Amino acid sequence: MKRFSKLVESIESEKYFKVSAQIELIFKSENEGEAGYLADSELGSLESQIDFRISDISEVSQDEYKKLTLTESYGVFVGDLPKEMTPEQKILATWESEFGNRAPTTTEKMEFYHQMRESGFDGMVILDTLKDKISSEWMSKKA
Repeated sequence: MKRFSKLVESIESEKYFKVSAQIELIFKSENEGEAGYLADSELGSLESQIDFRISDISEVSQDEYKKLTLTESYGVFVGDLPKEMTPEQKILATWESEFGNRAPTTTEKMEFYHQMRESGFDGMVILDTLKDKISSEWMSKKA
């Protein structure tokens, strides 16, 4: 009977949340039609999405594309850092460029982490490198 009670408690405590979001996607493609197809495919592949609308497709220059994609982290362009720097040194240089000596908010820490991941850095390397700068509570959620 105890197992059944725990099972029922678990089912009854499940909650569902609707999250509305506005996002911008950027794709390399030959034309607007292909870009629309790629956007539709990406958005449609989200497992828990229930609805989306593509409201605009506009061309951007190659320079703007580079600026918009996540190869640029905050004030430091990761691709411009010296190649001989280790990933850890690049992560720390980017952190120092963005935050200096101030303590960033939890949201800023999360954004930094995700931007560094999108720039190609391994998540565990980021967390190990920033272990003194990111609280252990936040790190345990990411691990």
